[in-house]
Amino acid sequence: MRISYSALENFKHCPLKYKFSQIDKIKEPKSKEAIFGSYIHKILKWFYQQDPNFPTLKTLLAYYKEHWPQKTEGFSWPDKREENLYFKEGQRILQDFYRKNIPPQSSIVDLETPFEVVITEDPSRLDKVHILSGIIDRVDKLPNGMVEIIDYKTGKRIPSQKQVDNNMQLSLYAIGLKNRWPNLSLDNLSLSLYF
Repeated sequence: MRISYSALENFKHCPLKYKFSQIDKIKEPKSKEAIFGSYIHKILKWFYQQDPNFPTLKTLLAYYKEHWPQKTEGFSWPDKREENLYFKEGQRILQDFYRKNIPPQSSIVDLETPFEVVITEDPSRLDKVHILSGIIDRVDKLPNGMVEIIDYKTGKRIPSQKQVDNNMQLSLYAIGLKNRWPNLSLDNLSLSLYF
């Protein structure tokens, strides 16, 4: 079985939702929050692909405006006012992000890094082999030699420190990166959620 972290979270919160999406393969339309979050990820990926010649804030915001999703995967904004609120929130997020992160204090090692973690219940049976897969938003090398796994979050609610400490997502990402880069020492790894 192949499964992602988000599918595991679906199962944890609502097994029926997991069944509909993963077993019955019923496609759920993306919500405006999911479209918005994916779009911000796309913009940040484009931005960091320009390394080492990072665009100015003006160029970043122009790219954001030019590629704003009007209609995608069956989704369209319910009304212009709501779309405008999301658009302005994205501008605010990018301005804040730029102010805090440029010039960068680390070197970008990889963007949108795919990974797999194989879990074997019984090596003699293929139906007992499970693959957890995902994509790491960004991997940086810090000035002190540490490697940082970064996952972007665009949700409106920031979780408590206790919730972050119990979040398995970054632990899974660390195992996945270690599988991709076997020489990576877990002692030199930093895990960050960027809200």
